[in-house]
Amino acid sequence: MITQDPSAPAAFRSGYIHRLSFTSAFRSSLASVKNRFWFTIYVSNFNLEKKTDPAAVLFSAIRSLSDAGKDVRLVIDHPRRHKPNYHSNAYTIRRLKEYGIPFYLAPTRTTLHLKIALFDSTHVFLGSHNFARSSLENPLDATAALFDRAAVRWAEEFFLSLFDDPLCEYFPPSQYPSYIHYP
Repeated sequence: MITQDPSAPAAFRSGYIHRLSFTSAFRSSLASVKNRFWFTIYVSNFNLEKKTDPAAVLFSAIRSLSDAGKDVRLVIDHPRRHKPNYHSNAYTIRRLKEYGIPFYLAPTRTTLHLKIALFDSTHVFLGSHNFARSSLENPLDATAALFDRAAVRWAEEFFLSLFDDPLCEYFPPSQYPSYIHYP
């Protein structure tokens, strides 16, 4: 069940605002996925060796969805050497390749700062949480869980427009050997 942040206003008709409850709500949402999970990432920083790293726990849950044959697609901000997210996103890309999880890179001359997750056709998370411990444990980050059908349709259309954009570089699992490093 999706949990509500106790500090969120009580009268949200179509969703909840998550702050420190984001990680558990996101994990519950991942566990509820029956068909698809689509997600954009601006900064992804996790350590798979640390079992207590909340970002690593979420990444492992995403990997489990992919291993189970669910439609998992991630869109990642294109790591550019002069940007602060370069090394963390390059690491994420190597892990995605290693685990055979398909992903897209946003166009090179843009910044994909939006953090959005689509869980099946049931709900959307839209907010400021990056995929990093520092963000997941930050009480000033907030993400809305939206159950409104219009919000879900908007997210579906947004993702489909990214997937169809010729400037987004697609990396399906079958088209790269794991020893090739990009970027």
